[in-house]
Amino acid sequence: MSSELKYRTDIDGLRAIAVLSVVIYHAFPSLLSGGFIGVDIFFVISGYLISLIIYKQLLENCFSFKNFYIKRINRIFPSLIIVLITSYLFGWFALFSEEFNQLSLHILGGAGFVSNIVLWKESGYFDISSDLKPLLHLWSLAVEEQFYIIWPVFLYSTYKYVSGKKILIPIILLAFCSFLLNINLIQHHAVSTFYLLPTRFWELLIGSYLAHNTVFKNDYIIKLNFKIKTENLKSIVGIIFIIIAAFTFNKNHLFPGYRALFPTFGSLFLISAGPNAWINRKVFSHPLLVQIGLISYPLYLWHWPIFSFLKIVNYGEVASSILRIFAILISFILSWLTYILLEKPIRANKKNKLSAYLLCSIMAIIALLGSYTFNNSPARIGLSIKNLEMKKKEFANDRIFKNECVTELKTKNLDYCLLTKKGEPPTVLLIGDSHANALYFGLANIFKDHGENLLNIGHGGCLPFFNTESAQIGSVEICHNLMNDSLQYAIDSTNIKTIILASRGPIYITGKGFEEPEVNRYIKYSNAPDYQQFSEVFKASMTATLTRLVKTQKKIIYFIDYPELGFNPLLCLEPRIFSSVKKHKDPCDINLEAVKKRNELYLTIIKSVLKSFPTVSVFNQSQYLCNDSSCHALIDGKILYRDSDHLSNNGSIFMSEKFRLEYFKK
Repeated sequence: MSSELKYRTDIDGLRAIAVLSVVIYHAFPSLLSGGFIGVDIFFVISGYLISLIIYKQLLENCFSFKNFYIKRINRIFPSLIIVLITSYLFGWFALFSEEFNQLSLHILGGAGFVSNIVLWKESGYFDISSDLKPLLHLWSLAVEEQFYIIWPVFLYSTYKYVSGKKILIPIILLAFCSFLLNINLIQHHAVSTFYLLPTRFWELLIGSYLAHNTVFKNDYIIKLNFKIKTENLKSIVGIIFIIIAAFTFNKNHLFPGYRALFPTFGSLFLISAGPNAWINRKVFSHPLLVQIGLISYPLYLWHWPIFSFLKIVNYGEVASSILRIFAILISFILSWLTYILLEKPIRANKKNKLSAYLLCSIMAIIALLGSYTFNNSPARIGLSIKNLEMKKKEFANDRIFKNECVTELKTKNLDYCLLTKKGEPPTVLLIGDSHANALYFGLANIFKDHGENLLNIGHGGCLPFFNTESAQIGSVEICHNLMNDSLQYAIDSTNIKTIILASRGPIYITGKGFEEPEVNRYIKYSNAPDYQQFSEVFKASMTATLTRLVKTQKKIIYFIDYPELGFNPLLCLEPRIFSSVKKHKDPCDINLEAVKKRNELYLTIIKSVLKSFPTVSVFNQSQYLCNDSSCHALIDGKILYRDSDHLSNNGSIFMSEKFRLEYFKK
């Protein structure tokens, strides 16, 4: 048996289906709502091909870790290096300071193949939209690279020292454990389940299982063929599974979870059907698909930075259909050039060891460059910034990471749980949605200065009221139990002396955002399920919540929400280079009459409820941002919003200082 793999054109065709699914999803998500499952197809293919190489070489006693990793480096590094360098150079001229700072961190993560861990760590309130991360897609490459690092070691050790050719059972057990971990974590730890290798491992192992049956079929047979006997039937079932996933899944579904079985088992059936199955022979082996499959890796690497940068330079606005089609065309051209001018020559180079060392050296330099830029924010030419405060992390994430929440809190579905002083019991509880989370940055230091320890518990979209549902992920409602547990903890804890309730305002009354397209919101109150109007639900649940809280004799503070802008505050800066959006917001504010109209019913309800609770302190944030004619996003040279309706860190500090003067005055 030769260790050289027999080339299968149908697998390159399947690669083409995978990458086209992802590209179409990113460009036109309404056309292929589940196109992201292309990544899962790639996982199965990668697990299959890599394991096939290792199994064959182990069987022939010619496996070498050195040769294995040299080939992987020569295969993966060239295209990745050119994409990382191009992203850095474009970002140098096109991005604002904090955007470029984050890009540098992602370049470091991409060069070190830990992008998935970096993205997982920065998830939460302070995280920006995924569309605005040009290297977001490298998370999947990181998962594969981590697999490439540990899997050869496992297979070699198992084959040589444990079970020889009989290594299928350990593979199945590992895949089963990884799948169970994925199922058990998906609801309460969706982000980590999506990004991290342990919960994605089973998808790669499906390919490894298939490779084992291909190589060792005459030596050790455990066939899980699901009673599918014919090649054509397998391929038909496989393509049906993938079609179902691509057209019925969407970004609101919890994923991977059980849903990932569709694309992964679809890929399993298609690959196991073999090159002679009619679909594989006539469809997947079509020359056009095969050619796309050959450039699928550089196409995957190029397309997302192009789409993301296009959205960034247009201030988050979705590009026109023409521009998106043009972006796809550019992606294909760059991918073809990368494949012809870079990938093929390096693979064909007989001095593969020397090229691998050179590529590793270049990648190390890129990693150092990303690290230096992230930590030092060097001055850049070609970028005009009106507000110099931007250079001081105006929209900073400040890299605040989640701590372990208090053990008394039963719920695990927390988006945000931060304690000002670790190791000490909390005395103040801030609870609510992402608008409450935005206040934490400033309030934490205010209360710390006054000897208090602030605990922030929150989740985006969740009103801080008992028995109220206001958000969901897929079909899973997330707020009712979370807020009930959090509020009950506030009541029961003897350490908590002060409870602060804060949330976004009119959106829970109208169901819609302000001056921007947004998915409709809803709220419902379990104690009054017949209420039809959101205003009725809001009033009833707020009343019931305050009734229970004031009985505790604790200090209750209600924050009335600050105004929504209805525009991107980045428009207050000088226009970006390369941007097709030339409008400039000056002054950086919104008409007061528009704010009053938006907030009228919300404020009427709030004031009506609070009349019945004279002991509840009220902090009206709007009064500090508005004058007689307008409400401001820019005060004293600092932008106070991070997007159209959330305070930035500067905004949080500004508002908290106003709170200090009002609340702690003697």
